[in-house]
Amino acid sequence: MNAKLLFVGAACGLFAALACAENLETCSGQSDRSTAMTSIQLKSRTSAQGFYFRLRHFVAFVSSTDLERLLKQRAASTGLEIDASLAQDVAKDFKSGGQVDLFKYVLSNPKYLPRLEFLMASSLDSGVLSLVDVWGRPKAEEVHSVRRISYAGPGLKKRIYCAADEELILDVTDTIS
Repeated sequence: MNAKLLFVGAACGLFAALACAENLETCSGQSDRSTAMTSIQLKSRTSAQGFYFRLRHFVAFVSSTDLERLLKQRAASTGLEIDASLAQDVAKDFKSGGQVDLFKYVLSNPKYLPRLEFLMASSLDSGVLSLVDVWGRPKAEEVHSVRRISYAGPGLKKRIYCAADEELILDVTDTIS
Protein backbone atom coordinates (compact mmCIF):
# COMPACT_ATOMS: atom_id res chain seq x y z
CA MET A 1 0.00 0.00 0.00
CA ASN A 2 2.78 2.49 0.91
CA ALA A 3 4.60 1.68 -2.35
CA LYS A 4 1.45 2.60 -4.34
CA LEU A 5 1.13 5.91 -2.51
CA LEU A 6 4.80 6.66 -3.02
CA PHE A 7 4.50 5.92 -6.74
CA VAL A 8 1.38 8.11 -7.09
CA GLY A 9 3.10 10.93 -5.19
CA ALA A 10 6.19 10.69 -7.40
CA ALA A 11 4.06 10.64 -10.55
CA CYS A 12 2.12 13.73 -9.41
CA GLY A 13 5.38 15.54 -8.68
CA LEU A 14 6.74 14.71 -12.13
CA PHE A 15 3.55 15.88 -13.85
CA ALA A 16 3.67 19.15 -11.88
CA ALA A 17 7.30 19.71 -12.88
CA LEU A 18 6.51 19.00 -16.53
CA ALA A 19 3.54 21.37 -16.40
CA CYS A 20 5.85 24.11 -15.11
CA ALA A 21 8.37 23.31 -17.84
CA GLU A 22 5.67 23.59 -20.50
CA ASN A 23 4.72 27.06 -19.24
CA LEU A 24 8.30 28.32 -19.61
CA GLU A 25 8.45 28.13 -23.41
CA THR A 26 8.41 31.90 -23.99
CA CYS A 27 10.47 34.72 -22.55
CA SER A 28 7.73 37.25 -21.86
CA GLY A 29 6.40 37.21 -18.36
CA GLN A 30 9.01 34.80 -17.05
CA SER A 31 10.71 37.34 -14.77
CA ASP A 32 7.95 36.80 -12.18
CA ARG A 33 8.75 33.07 -12.03
CA SER A 34 12.54 33.38 -12.13
CA THR A 35 14.97 33.07 -9.29
CA ALA A 36 17.61 35.13 -11.13
CA MET A 37 17.96 37.20 -14.30
CA THR A 38 21.33 38.00 -15.83
CA SER A 39 22.34 40.01 -18.86
CA ILE A 40 25.22 38.45 -20.79
CA GLN A 41 27.41 40.27 -23.31
CA LEU A 42 28.42 38.17 -26.31
CA LYS A 43 31.49 38.24 -28.52
CA SER A 44 31.40 39.95 -31.88
CA ARG A 45 31.93 37.64 -34.79
CA THR A 46 35.52 38.21 -35.84
CA SER A 47 36.36 35.08 -37.82
CA ALA A 48 34.73 32.97 -40.50
CA GLN A 49 36.36 29.89 -38.98
CA GLY A 50 35.06 27.75 -36.16
CA PHE A 51 31.90 25.87 -35.30
CA TYR A 52 28.25 26.82 -35.52
CA PHE A 53 24.97 25.45 -34.22
CA ARG A 54 21.40 26.49 -35.01
CA LEU A 55 19.27 27.61 -32.07
CA ARG A 56 15.75 28.23 -33.39
CA HIS A 57 16.24 31.08 -35.93
CA PHE A 58 19.58 32.08 -34.43
CA VAL A 59 23.00 30.74 -35.36
CA ALA A 60 25.62 30.44 -32.62
CA PHE A 61 29.28 30.66 -33.68
CA VAL A 62 32.06 29.52 -31.36
CA SER A 63 35.80 29.41 -32.01
CA SER A 64 37.68 26.12 -32.07
CA THR A 65 39.73 27.22 -29.05
CA ASP A 66 36.69 28.09 -26.93
CA LEU A 67 34.79 24.99 -28.02
CA GLU A 68 37.72 22.71 -27.21
CA ARG A 69 38.03 24.24 -23.72
CA LEU A 70 34.28 23.96 -23.05
CA LEU A 71 34.12 20.35 -24.28
CA LYS A 72 37.02 19.35 -22.04
CA GLN A 73 35.50 21.14 -19.04
CA ARG A 74 32.13 19.49 -19.59
CA ALA A 75 33.62 16.01 -20.03
CA ALA A 76 35.70 16.45 -16.86
CA SER A 77 32.84 17.89 -14.77
CA THR A 78 30.20 15.32 -15.72
CA GLY A 79 32.46 12.30 -16.01
CA LEU A 80 29.95 10.90 -18.52
CA GLU A 81 31.16 8.78 -21.40
CA ILE A 82 28.79 10.57 -23.82
CA ASP A 83 30.50 13.94 -23.11
CA ALA A 84 33.97 12.41 -23.53
CA SER A 85 32.85 10.76 -26.78
CA LEU A 86 31.44 14.05 -28.12
CA ALA A 87 34.70 15.83 -27.24
CA GLN A 88 36.69 13.19 -29.13
CA ASP A 89 34.43 13.34 -32.19
CA VAL A 90 34.52 17.15 -32.38
CA ALA A 91 38.30 17.23 -31.81
CA LYS A 92 38.77 15.61 -35.22
CA ASP A 93 37.53 18.85 -36.83
CA PHE A 94 39.48 21.41 -34.77
CA LYS A 95 42.05 21.92 -37.53
CA SER A 96 39.56 21.97 -40.41
CA GLY A 97 39.99 25.69 -41.01
CA GLY A 98 36.41 26.35 -42.13
CA GLN A 99 32.97 26.51 -40.59
CA VAL A 100 31.80 23.22 -39.12
CA ASP A 101 28.12 22.55 -38.40
CA LEU A 102 27.89 20.90 -34.98
CA PHE A 103 24.61 19.27 -35.97
CA LYS A 104 26.54 16.77 -38.10
CA TYR A 105 27.53 15.05 -34.85
CA VAL A 106 23.86 14.65 -33.92
CA LEU A 107 23.30 12.84 -37.20
CA SER A 108 25.96 10.29 -36.19
CA ASN A 109 24.69 10.01 -32.59
CA PRO A 110 21.27 11.50 -31.66
CA LYS A 111 22.27 11.45 -27.96
CA TYR A 112 24.62 14.34 -28.76
CA LEU A 113 21.71 16.79 -29.27
CA PRO A 114 21.05 17.59 -25.59
CA ARG A 115 24.81 17.56 -24.91
CA LEU A 116 25.30 20.22 -27.60
CA GLU A 117 22.38 22.26 -26.24
CA PHE A 118 24.00 22.23 -22.79
CA LEU A 119 27.29 23.18 -24.44
CA MET A 120 25.60 26.13 -26.17
CA ALA A 121 24.09 27.17 -22.83
CA SER A 122 27.59 27.08 -21.27
CA SER A 123 28.89 29.11 -24.21
CA LEU A 124 26.13 31.68 -23.71
CA ASP A 125 26.78 31.77 -19.95
CA SER A 126 30.45 32.52 -20.49
CA GLY A 127 29.82 34.92 -23.40
CA VAL A 128 32.32 33.12 -25.67
CA LEU A 129 30.08 32.78 -28.68
CA SER A 130 28.66 35.17 -31.20
CA LEU A 131 25.03 34.96 -32.14
CA VAL A 132 23.33 35.95 -35.37
CA ASP A 133 19.58 36.34 -35.87
CA VAL A 134 19.10 35.00 -39.39
CA TRP A 135 15.58 36.40 -39.53
CA GLY A 136 16.91 39.93 -39.06
CA ARG A 137 15.34 42.48 -41.33
CA PRO A 138 16.49 43.22 -44.03
CA LYS A 139 19.58 41.02 -43.43
CA ALA A 140 20.98 38.81 -40.68
CA GLU A 141 21.77 40.80 -37.53
CA GLU A 142 24.33 40.12 -34.85
CA VAL A 143 22.94 39.78 -31.32
CA HIS A 144 25.20 41.58 -28.84
CA SER A 145 23.65 40.45 -25.58
CA VAL A 146 21.17 37.95 -24.21
CA ARG A 147 19.20 37.65 -21.03
CA ARG A 148 19.39 34.46 -19.01
CA ILE A 149 16.40 33.68 -16.83
CA SER A 150 17.10 31.02 -14.24
CA TYR A 151 14.16 29.21 -12.72
CA ALA A 152 14.23 26.84 -9.79
CA GLY A 153 10.93 25.52 -8.56
CA PRO A 154 9.55 22.39 -7.02
CA GLY A 155 11.32 19.59 -8.84
CA LEU A 156 12.62 21.79 -11.67
CA LYS A 157 15.77 23.76 -12.42
CA LYS A 158 15.85 25.47 -15.82
CA ARG A 159 17.69 28.19 -17.76
CA ILE A 160 16.08 30.23 -20.53
CA TYR A 161 18.05 32.48 -22.89
CA CYS A 162 16.25 35.38 -24.58
CA ALA A 163 17.08 38.10 -27.07
CA ALA A 164 16.37 41.73 -26.21
CA ASP A 165 13.01 41.55 -28.02
CA GLU A 166 11.88 38.61 -25.79
CA GLU A 167 12.53 36.03 -28.54
CA LEU A 168 13.39 32.65 -27.10
CA ILE A 169 16.86 31.52 -28.13
CA LEU A 170 17.44 28.41 -26.04
CA ASP A 171 16.09 26.72 -22.97
CA VAL A 172 17.74 23.90 -21.09
CA THR A 173 16.37 21.89 -18.20
CA ASP A 174 19.11 21.12 -15.72
CA THR A 175 17.05 19.08 -13.26
CA ILE A 176 13.66 17.42 -13.05
CA SER A 177 13.12 15.49 -9.87
